[in-house]
Amino acid sequence: MGVIDDDMRTTLNLDSEIINELQYRASQDGVTVSAKANQILRKGLNRLHKKTRQSKIYKEKPIDMGIPKTNIDNALQLANALGDEELLR
Repeated sequence: MGVIDDDMRTTLNLDSEIINELQYRASQDGVTVSAKANQILRKGLNRLHKKTRQSKIYKEKPIDMGIPKTNIDNALQLANALGDEELLR
């Protein structure tokens, strides 16, 4: 995605609370509503981008479960045995 240097006009439908807050913040900073909206959107998008790039990687902590009580070398045989036990309950 390239960066566009030119300003682009567009129309957005904003809730009245949003536009009121933008107008208030723009007047406090002495900038236009468009400039304030761009500033706030840019900050929000940057935070979203950083959050997705820096998401935590889950690391599983291994624990010792001891010696297996059944032979687990043949997984299908074990699954059948467990299934049979479940049917007998």
